[in-house]
Amino acid sequence: MATLVPRRTSRGSAPPAAGRERQRRREELIEIACRVFAERGFDGATLQDIADQFGVLKGSLFHYIQSKDDLLFEIIDGVYAGAEEAIWPIARADGTAVSRLGRLIVAYVRYVTEHQPAITVWLHDLNSLDQARGQVIRDREEHNRRRLVDLITQAQQEGGVRSDADPRLVAFALLGSMNWVHRWFRPRGQSAAEIGREFSRIYLGQP
Repeated sequence: MATLVPRRTSRGSAPPAAGRERQRRREELIEIACRVFAERGFDGATLQDIADQFGVLKGSLFHYIQSKDDLLFEIIDGVYAGAEEAIWPIARADGTAVSRLGRLIVAYVRYVTEHQPAITVWLHDLNSLDQARGQVIRDREEHNRRRLVDLITQAQQEGGVRSDADPRLVAFALLGSMNWVHRWFRPRGQSAAEIGREFSRIYLGQP
């Protein structure tokens, strides 16, 4: 079942029961904040809005966070952490670069459709992060873009992408196409896999 915010894979021993409950409530808070930010925008949302939906007084939120900015960073950072598990391992998997790129495109589109609210917050409110946190996210974004450029370059060498195309421009165009899916995707229309395969045909000429 899809979640609003990608869940990080937990490692290590399980916390005590009280710690697990606090973690569960914190995850619930982040989900609620994600929904509120996606609907109203970060600047248009208040901690009171979030507290009302979380079922607590506004002051009780500070048991879990220090500021509204903390929630925004948790959501956006979670998008990248989830993508690290769901998308980017494909870039270094077995198979030709062309097949890996095709599979990555499908996985990326699926990820966007399964986490539409979080993707919306990321793409619309990234610039609301403070300078330090914004730089952390921009560094991760640039790292992912370089990985995609490298994969596109490999696919060019196999003849799967036009050799005269600038791989950086191809990467920008592809990322723009895949990210924009969050604006128009509807569950009752084409599936994420169908959209991803269609993008693969467009960018890779795959049948």
